[in-house]
Amino acid sequence: MGLREAFYGAYPHQMTMPRSPYAPPRSELLRAGPRPENPQGHAKGASERGHVQLGRVRVTPAHVEKMDGDRVIVSISRRDIVGARVAWGRLSERPVIQLAFATACVAVGMFILVGIIRWLVYGGLHHGDIIMLVLLLPFGCWLFYDALHRGCFLSIETTTGRRRLSFGPRISRAEIESFIDASNQELGCRFERDETLLRAN
Repeated sequence: MGLREAFYGAYPHQMTMPRSPYAPPRSELLRAGPRPENPQGHAKGASERGHVQLGRVRVTPAHVEKMDGDRVIVSISRRDIVGARVAWGRLSERPVIQLAFATACVAVGMFILVGIIRWLVYGGLHHGDIIMLVLLLPFGCWLFYDALHRGCFLSIETTTGRRRLSFGPRISRAEIESFIDASNQELGCRFERDETLLRAN
């Protein structure tokens, strides 16, 4: 027996790397073809569509994706997932940073708005490009709303960090339960139900 056989064993070609429990079976990967289109809406069975989708979240044999219409804006390989659960809470992935940025936008917008009011009352010179900064005020207010908005989302723990994929508005508890069951039973996922789901409609 040579050095290579002693290190790898008698059958090095049979060595396998540990796989993520969220990775699909190899047979499903071999059967998976082009991803068919699926409009947003109720959870669809994988046996019919080749994937399961609820709102903006779509689960395929190889990826978990966030959709914007027909466009994929976030794609996470199931091989990189170490944990996933459906929960209810703040939808923003970085609420503290978003709130800080929103505060800055509102502060600048208010400062410019006060300057515009003084200019209208007392007259004087004012630059048009500075006046446009007043638009930061409604933008900051929207950031505040988005950072504090709550709803149902899929929380995914990966080897590189955590992601939150929002299902979108008007998603019922029954649709969420159907999505979890279809993903787990038909695509071999292991999505868990968080206790915060009791607050969902």
